[in-house]
Order: sequence, then C-alpha cells, then structure tokens
Amino acid sequence: MSTLEVGSAFLMGLMGSVHCTTMCGPIAAVLCRGDRQQGLWPHIGRLASYTGLGALAGSAGMAVQR
Repeated sequence: MSTLEVGSAFLMGLMGSVHCTTMCGPIAAVLCRGDRQQGLWPHIGRLASYTGLGALAGSAGMAVQR
C-alpha cells in the first residue's frame, strides 16, 4: 500500500468516527439506560429512514440513467 492509500484510509476513519460519535453515540446511550424496549424504537426509526432515503436515491439514480 502506498502512503497516499494509508493516509486516505486514516482520514476516512477519522471522519467516520465523527459520524459515530454524533449520531450513533446518543442512540447507544439510550440503549444503555436500561429499558431495552424503549431503546429499540430509535433503531427502528433510523433503519426506516435509511431505507426510505436509499430508495429515494436509487429511484433518482435510475431516473438520471434513463
């Protein structure tokens, strides 16, 4: 691996950690509070929103391709 590849991988990991700290951290904190049923709802909402946004992006990509 070249220095450029290693540096790029390091920067991607660093930027990804910011995402995890700000988005996933609060969700994990809710899960650690004790009530597992209550902690399930943020994950369901997150997965539903990611699925919806992914479907929207895929539909837009197909429209542009045509």
